[in-house]
Amino acid sequence: MKIEKKHPVNKMHSTSQIHSNKEMHPLEPTESDTAPSDFHRQRFDSIQALRGVTALFIVLEHIRFLNCGAFGVDIFFCISGFMIMFSTHSDTRYFLRKRLIRILPLYYLMTLGTFLLLLLFPGMFEQSRAEPVFLVKSLLFLPFDIGGGVLQPLMRIGWTVNCEIFFYIVFLAAMKINHKYRGLICGVILLAVVGIAGLLPSPPAFLSFYGNPVMLEFILGFAAYYAAWALYRHRQASGRIPPQCPEAESRKTPSAAQLNGPSRFSPAAGPDSFPNRAANHARHVSSIPEPASTVLEPAANLPRTASNIARPAVCLLGLVVCFTGLILTKPSINILGFRRPLVWGLPALFIVLCAFVLGLNSKSAPAPLVRLGNISFSLYLVHYYPVMLLDRAVFDFSSPTPYALLGAAAALILSITLAIISYLLIEKRFSGWLRRRLLR
Repeated sequence: MKIEKKHPVNKMHSTSQIHSNKEMHPLEPTESDTAPSDFHRQRFDSIQALRGVTALFIVLEHIRFLNCGAFGVDIFFCISGFMIMFSTHSDTRYFLRKRLIRILPLYYLMTLGTFLLLLLFPGMFEQSRAEPVFLVKSLLFLPFDIGGGVLQPLMRIGWTVNCEIFFYIVFLAAMKINHKYRGLICGVILLAVVGIAGLLPSPPAFLSFYGNPVMLEFILGFAAYYAAWALYRHRQASGRIPPQCPEAESRKTPSAAQLNGPSRFSPAAGPDSFPNRAANHARHVSSIPEPASTVLEPAANLPRTASNIARPAVCLLGLVVCFTGLILTKPSINILGFRRPLVWGLPALFIVLCAFVLGLNSKSAPAPLVRLGNISFSLYLVHYYPVMLLDRAVFDFSSPTPYALLGAAAALILSITLAIISYLLIEKRFSGWLRRRLLR
């Protein structure tokens, strides 16, 4: 496939795939409707930056005297629903294979590492045991009771990865049934699973785990996707999407290798490849990288009207209010109940939309946060044991003493450092190697 040069070029902060001739959803505009600049050709760096902030909150959740970021999972799930709808708009090739290549290497490595730690240092763990059957079930995403009635895999924070995999399988089935109504079908299936699990007095482990109401937050991500698309089209119709950038004509059209993705993981990408500037886009446990696309002109080149100046300020205020509300509700929320999608899920949806609008109105997302978003999957999976080790062996995170504050800073630095290493070696090199061989 190739990008025709007649497509205008802008600079908002998201990426997408080249449109195929697939039949669209009735609510989804055709390519002629979306000219001159297509929503599905954007690169959402602002949402990528949000993923970085969210990953930091989850690290803070496991620093005991802070304990303030469990709601990050809800934001991740909402982003996942958003990006899955976005990335499958026109290209569904290798849908599940791409996501397994993205997720399994690091998840399996961390699961096997957890099993080894259980064998060597069983006293480090309160409930988990080094049972071979537990290892097999964890690798196959089959929930089980690790002790005390808790349904989780061996690597306890891997429960969200299990939810993501189940969501991907349901979404794949929905696309097979009808691509146009994939979001609706997937939402109905998730609602049915959660509803049946809630009605049964003693549901089996599989149904109890995957029927957790938190699964409904993927549907909120669908809602965020359609709301963002509607907002984009409204602004485009009113002429508030940036016009064609003169220097864009001189930009080099991405190569076929770049459009197909694997080159972004190449070890020879050079020093600018962290993150690769041509492929710096939404990635998460929940959203697989998609090919680079057209670049939109900086929002800073838009007329500096009162609305263009005020809108980012309103969105920033909305983000502050939502994050503050999530932190304040943290002590009282039932993380397993139906209140969670309401008390944490709806603010997560609003946060994602605020990040999207900021991307429309800002020149660029903060580069450090975008890079943090790039490593957010690794940061989520690798931070837990280093933080626990510093807490138990070096610092005491039970109260906010000066020594504990120093330990919290050390935990953040160590976690981010390990995440960068994991990202470069596993997510880029090894997963890139798999992509080049399995996505032909």
